[in-house]
Amino acid sequence: MWQAYEGAVLAMTDEMIQPILDEIVDFIRDYSDEYGFAPSLREIGEHCHIGRTTVSRYLDKLVIQGRITRMAGRARSLHVIETDDTPDS
Repeated sequence: MWQAYEGAVLAMTDEMIQPILDEIVDFIRDYSDEYGFAPSLREIGEHCHIGRTTVSRYLDKLVIQGRITRMAGRARSLHVIETDDTPDS
């Protein structure tokens, strides 16, 4: 999963993390549908087996991709942006 270059380990590429990003979006959608509010960073991290700092970084990527919205400084403010390409659960 990690890309090595002359003995050094480089960061994961966007293509490598895309399945994790997809899993995060699915989890946020499913959790929100079940409980009526978004999961916490801790809950996302536990579900995806990643740390909260990594969750936060991935959420920032999802905002940039236009797949979710997130209000800075506000807990459980995640919202999945549904598109025509997004399959209904």
